[in-house]
Amino acid sequence: MKCPVRFALCLGCLLSFGAAAQWQWIDQGGRNVYSDIAPPSTVPEKNIVRRPAQPAPATETAPAGSLPQPSPGSPSAPGVAKPGPLDRMLSDQKLKADQAQAARRQADEAQHATLKADNCLRAKRSKTALDSVARLSPTNAQG
Repeated sequence: MKCPVRFALCLGCLLSFGAAAQWQWIDQGGRNVYSDIAPPSTVPEKNIVRRPAQPAPATETAPAGSLPQPSPGSPSAPGVAKPGPLDRMLSDQKLKADQAQAARRQADEAQHATLKADNCLRAKRSKTALDSVARLSPTNAQG
């Protein structure tokens, strides 16, 4: 009896890890919204309560007009990074992989079309042989 209870407890603990990567923000109607995707760009920065990588803020809130200023070395918008050479290389590799996958898919479709055409031709020949009143035995060159 202890084993299923322990299993259920461990499973419940593991399933709760997904809740740690949640966004929380206040929408235009003043309701709290919880999601695993980022809020839309129409939500002001001051309405974002929690991000996945940050713990929930303390009960103390900042004044309404004050937002943290980015440091000189950081990108101008929070969470936006400038693409580097590694990003360009990865995007090029992804583009090549997508093109190769499209070419493979096209080749598979062409092969499938060829097989369908061959199967259709054999089916037509079989139907013609069954519809004729000739004897259904194979014949060779001598008859």
